[in-house]
Amino acid sequence: MGFKELQKFNDAMLAKQVWRLLENKSSLFHKFFKAKFFPKGNIFDAKEDKGSFAWKSILKGHEIIKKGAQWRVGNGENILIYNDNWLPDPQYPKIQSPLTFYGCDAQVSILIDEEKRCWIDEAIGNNFLAYEAKLIKAIPLSHNTVEDMLYWRSSVDGMYSVKVGYKLLVDDELSSSVGAYTRSLPKSTWKGLWKLRTRNRIKNLLWRANSNALPTRVNLVKRKVLSDPTCQACGAEQESTLHALWSCPKLKEV
Repeated sequence: MGFKELQKFNDAMLAKQVWRLLENKSSLFHKFFKAKFFPKGNIFDAKEDKGSFAWKSILKGHEIIKKGAQWRVGNGENILIYNDNWLPDPQYPKIQSPLTFYGCDAQVSILIDEEKRCWIDEAIGNNFLAYEAKLIKAIPLSHNTVEDMLYWRSSVDGMYSVKVGYKLLVDDELSSSVGAYTRSLPKSTWKGLWKLRTRNRIKNLLWRANSNALPTRVNLVKRKVLSDPTCQACGAEQESTLHALWSCPKLKEV
Protein backbone atom coordinates (compact mmCIF):
# COMPACT_ATOMS: atom_id res chain seq x y z
CA MET A 1 0.00 0.00 0.00
CA GLY A 2 3.03 2.26 0.19
CA PHE A 3 2.87 2.97 3.93
CA LYS A 4 6.19 2.70 5.74
CA GLU A 5 4.65 2.82 9.25
CA LEU A 6 1.66 0.48 9.41
CA GLN A 7 1.23 1.01 13.15
CA LYS A 8 0.84 4.76 12.62
CA PHE A 9 -1.60 4.12 9.78
CA ASN A 10 -3.65 1.87 12.05
CA ASP A 11 -3.70 4.51 14.81
CA ALA A 12 -4.79 7.13 12.26
CA MET A 13 -7.69 4.87 11.22
CA LEU A 14 -8.76 4.47 14.86
CA ALA A 15 -8.70 8.25 15.24
CA LYS A 16 -11.12 8.42 12.31
CA GLN A 17 -13.69 6.61 14.46
CA VAL A 18 -13.18 9.14 17.25
CA TRP A 19 -13.78 11.93 14.74
CA ARG A 20 -17.01 10.22 13.59
CA LEU A 21 -18.23 10.11 17.19
CA LEU A 22 -17.56 13.84 17.50
CA GLU A 23 -19.03 14.97 14.19
CA ASN A 24 -21.87 12.62 13.25
CA LYS A 25 -24.07 12.76 16.35
CA SER A 26 -27.21 11.60 14.56
CA SER A 27 -25.76 8.23 13.55
CA LEU A 28 -26.61 4.95 15.27
CA PHE A 29 -22.87 4.48 15.81
CA HIS A 30 -22.73 7.64 17.95
CA LYS A 31 -26.00 7.00 19.82
CA PHE A 32 -24.95 3.48 20.85
CA PHE A 33 -21.49 4.37 22.16
CA LYS A 34 -22.67 7.59 23.81
CA ALA A 35 -25.40 5.82 25.77
CA LYS A 36 -22.98 3.18 26.96
CA PHE A 37 -19.64 4.95 27.51
CA PHE A 38 -20.11 8.75 27.70
CA PRO A 39 -23.75 9.62 28.50
CA LYS A 40 -22.61 13.07 29.66
CA GLY A 41 -20.33 15.18 27.47
CA ASN A 42 -18.47 13.78 24.47
CA ILE A 43 -16.00 11.00 23.75
CA PHE A 44 -13.20 12.99 25.40
CA ASP A 45 -15.03 12.41 28.70
CA ALA A 46 -15.14 8.62 28.26
CA LYS A 47 -13.21 6.42 30.69
CA GLU A 48 -10.77 3.79 29.53
CA ASP A 49 -11.33 1.39 32.43
CA LYS A 50 -14.33 -0.32 30.89
CA GLY A 51 -15.57 -1.62 27.57
CA SER A 52 -14.58 -4.16 24.96
CA PHE A 53 -11.24 -4.47 23.22
CA ALA A 54 -12.75 -2.68 20.18
CA TRP A 55 -13.84 0.28 22.31
CA LYS A 56 -10.47 0.55 24.06
CA SER A 57 -8.81 0.45 20.64
CA ILE A 58 -10.97 3.35 19.42
CA LEU A 59 -9.96 5.35 22.49
CA LYS A 60 -6.34 5.16 21.33
CA GLY A 61 -7.29 7.76 18.74
CA HIS A 62 -8.06 10.22 21.55
CA GLU A 63 -4.62 11.79 21.67
CA ILE A 64 -4.30 12.11 17.90
CA ILE A 65 -7.53 14.13 17.67
CA LYS A 66 -6.65 16.22 20.73
CA LYS A 67 -3.25 17.04 19.29
CA GLY A 68 -4.25 17.97 15.75
CA ALA A 69 -7.75 19.39 16.24
CA GLN A 70 -8.57 23.00 17.10
CA TRP A 71 -11.63 24.45 18.80
CA ARG A 72 -13.49 27.37 17.28
CA VAL A 73 -15.01 29.26 20.20
CA GLY A 74 -18.80 29.51 20.30
CA ASN A 75 -20.30 29.48 23.80
CA GLY A 76 -17.08 28.06 25.29
CA GLU A 77 -18.88 25.35 27.25
CA ASN A 78 -17.06 22.43 25.62
CA ILE A 79 -13.53 23.90 25.73
CA LEU A 80 -11.18 23.51 28.68
CA ILE A 81 -9.04 26.61 29.17
CA TYR A 82 -5.81 24.81 30.05
CA ASN A 83 -6.11 21.45 28.31
CA ASP A 84 -7.57 22.11 24.83
CA ASN A 85 -6.26 23.69 21.64
CA TRP A 86 -8.20 26.93 21.14
CA LEU A 87 -5.68 29.76 20.72
CA PRO A 88 -5.18 31.01 17.11
CA ASP A 89 -1.46 30.24 17.20
CA PRO A 90 -0.18 27.39 14.97
CA GLN A 91 2.84 26.72 17.21
CA TYR A 92 1.25 27.10 20.65
CA PRO A 93 -2.52 26.56 20.38
CA LYS A 94 -2.75 25.53 24.04
CA ILE A 95 -2.57 27.93 27.01
CA GLN A 96 0.96 28.09 28.46
CA SER A 97 0.18 30.48 31.34
CA PRO A 98 0.53 29.09 34.89
CA LEU A 99 -2.59 27.52 36.38
CA THR A 100 -4.72 30.02 38.32
CA PHE A 101 -7.57 29.66 40.83
CA TYR A 102 -9.83 28.73 37.91
CA GLY A 103 -8.46 25.18 38.00
CA CYS A 104 -7.61 22.70 35.25
CA ASP A 105 -11.29 21.89 34.58
CA ALA A 106 -12.31 25.51 33.97
CA GLN A 107 -14.16 26.16 30.71
CA VAL A 108 -13.68 29.03 28.29
CA SER A 109 -17.30 30.08 28.92
CA ILE A 110 -16.29 31.74 32.22
CA LEU A 111 -14.21 34.25 30.22
CA ILE A 112 -17.21 35.34 28.11
CA ASP A 113 -19.87 37.92 29.01
CA GLU A 114 -22.99 36.12 27.80
CA GLU A 115 -25.20 39.22 27.72
CA LYS A 116 -22.84 41.45 25.74
CA ARG A 117 -21.26 38.51 23.86
CA CYS A 118 -17.74 39.78 24.43
CA TRP A 119 -14.62 38.74 26.31
CA ILE A 120 -14.27 39.78 29.96
CA ASP A 121 -11.12 41.91 29.75
CA GLU A 122 -10.36 41.90 33.47
CA ALA A 123 -10.55 38.12 33.81
CA ILE A 124 -8.28 37.62 30.80
CA GLY A 125 -5.76 40.31 31.71
CA ASN A 126 -5.35 39.07 35.28
CA ASN A 127 -4.94 35.35 34.52
CA PHE A 128 -2.93 35.03 31.31
CA LEU A 129 0.38 36.14 29.89
CA ALA A 130 0.24 39.35 27.84
CA TYR A 131 0.86 37.48 24.59
CA GLU A 132 -1.96 34.99 25.24
CA ALA A 133 -4.34 37.67 26.52
CA LYS A 134 -3.89 39.55 23.24
CA LEU A 135 -4.66 36.38 21.24
CA ILE A 136 -7.78 35.60 23.27
CA LYS A 137 -9.23 39.09 22.90
CA ALA A 138 -8.68 38.88 19.14
CA ILE A 139 -10.88 35.78 18.83
CA PRO A 140 -14.24 36.90 17.35
CA LEU A 141 -17.43 35.89 19.16
CA SER A 142 -20.81 35.36 17.52
CA HIS A 143 -23.62 37.73 18.46
CA ASN A 144 -25.82 34.66 18.87
CA THR A 145 -25.12 31.80 21.24
CA VAL A 146 -23.67 28.94 19.16
CA GLU A 147 -21.93 25.72 20.09
CA ASP A 148 -18.17 25.32 19.97
CA MET A 149 -16.92 23.63 16.83
CA LEU A 150 -13.97 21.30 16.40
CA TYR A 151 -11.95 21.36 13.17
CA TRP A 152 -8.68 19.91 11.91
CA ARG A 153 -6.01 22.62 11.69
CA SER A 154 -3.93 21.29 8.79
CA SER A 155 -6.87 20.25 6.61
CA VAL A 156 -8.24 22.53 3.88
CA ASP A 157 -11.88 21.72 4.66
CA GLY A 158 -11.30 21.41 8.41
CA MET A 159 -12.19 17.72 8.42
CA TYR A 160 -10.08 14.85 9.71
CA SER A 161 -8.89 12.10 7.37
CA VAL A 162 -6.61 9.11 7.79
CA LYS A 163 -4.06 10.84 5.56
CA VAL A 164 -3.72 13.96 7.74
CA GLY A 165 -3.71 11.84 10.90
CA TYR A 166 -0.90 9.68 9.57
CA LYS A 167 1.07 12.78 8.56
CA LEU A 168 0.68 14.20 12.08
CA LEU A 169 2.09 11.03 13.66
CA VAL A 170 5.06 10.98 11.27
CA ASP A 171 5.81 14.67 11.82
CA ASP A 172 5.61 14.25 15.60
CA GLU A 173 8.11 11.41 15.51
CA LEU A 174 10.50 13.49 13.42
CA SER A 175 10.24 16.53 15.69
CA SER A 176 10.67 14.48 18.87
CA SER A 177 13.83 12.93 17.50
CA VAL A 178 15.51 16.24 16.64
CA GLY A 179 17.58 16.21 19.81
CA ALA A 180 18.68 12.64 19.29
CA TYR A 181 19.44 13.42 15.66
CA THR A 182 21.76 16.30 16.50
CA ARG A 183 23.64 14.11 18.98
CA SER A 184 24.00 11.34 16.41
CA LEU A 185 25.21 13.49 13.52
CA PRO A 186 28.38 12.19 11.81
CA LYS A 187 31.63 13.54 13.19
CA SER A 188 32.36 14.96 9.74
CA THR A 189 29.36 17.29 10.09
CA TRP A 190 30.58 18.74 13.38
CA LYS A 191 34.14 18.91 12.04
CA GLY A 192 32.82 20.87 9.07
CA LEU A 193 31.13 23.29 11.45
CA TRP A 194 34.29 23.90 13.48
CA LYS A 195 36.40 24.30 10.33
CA LEU A 196 34.27 27.18 9.01
CA ARG A 197 36.34 30.27 8.27
CA THR A 198 34.61 32.52 10.74
CA ARG A 199 34.95 33.63 14.33
CA ASN A 200 34.74 31.05 17.09
CA ARG A 201 31.80 32.82 18.72
CA ILE A 202 29.79 32.39 15.51
CA LYS A 203 30.65 28.69 15.38
CA ASN A 204 29.59 28.35 19.00
CA LEU A 205 26.31 30.14 18.26
CA LEU A 206 25.56 27.77 15.36
CA TRP A 207 26.32 24.75 17.51
CA ARG A 208 24.09 25.94 20.36
CA ALA A 209 21.27 26.90 17.99
CA ASN A 210 21.36 23.48 16.31
CA SER A 211 21.19 21.85 19.75
CA ASN A 212 18.37 24.17 20.92
CA ALA A 213 20.61 25.27 23.78
CA LEU A 214 20.23 29.04 23.40
CA PRO A 215 18.69 30.91 26.38
CA THR A 216 15.57 31.91 24.46
CA ARG A 217 12.54 32.92 26.50
CA VAL A 218 10.77 29.67 25.58
CA ASN A 219 13.68 27.63 26.96
CA LEU A 220 13.93 29.81 30.06
CA VAL A 221 10.22 29.31 30.76
CA LYS A 222 10.73 25.53 30.52
CA ARG A 223 13.51 25.85 33.11
CA LYS A 224 11.21 28.02 35.28
CA VAL A 225 13.59 31.00 35.07
CA LEU A 226 10.93 33.19 33.42
CA SER A 227 7.16 33.03 33.33
CA ASP A 228 6.52 34.86 30.03
CA PRO A 229 7.88 33.39 26.74
CA THR A 230 6.75 36.39 24.67
CA CYS A 231 9.41 37.95 22.44
CA GLN A 232 10.38 41.30 23.97
CA ALA A 233 11.39 42.73 20.59
CA CYS A 234 8.15 42.29 18.64
CA GLY A 235 5.70 41.19 21.34
CA ALA A 236 3.81 39.17 18.72
CA GLU A 237 5.05 35.60 19.19
CA GLN A 238 6.88 33.40 21.64
CA GLU A 239 10.65 33.64 21.47
CA SER A 240 11.79 30.22 20.30
CA THR A 241 15.19 29.58 18.70
CA LEU A 242 13.75 29.87 15.19
CA HIS A 243 11.89 33.07 16.07
CA ALA A 244 14.88 34.67 17.76
CA LEU A 245 17.29 33.97 14.89
CA TRP A 246 15.05 34.10 11.82
CA SER A 247 11.33 34.85 11.88
CA CYS A 248 11.07 37.83 14.28
CA PRO A 249 9.85 40.91 12.30
CA LYS A 250 12.48 43.05 14.01
CA LEU A 251 15.20 41.02 12.31
CA LYS A 252 14.26 42.46 8.91
CA GLU A 253 16.29 45.53 9.75
CA VAL A 254 19.35 43.32 10.32
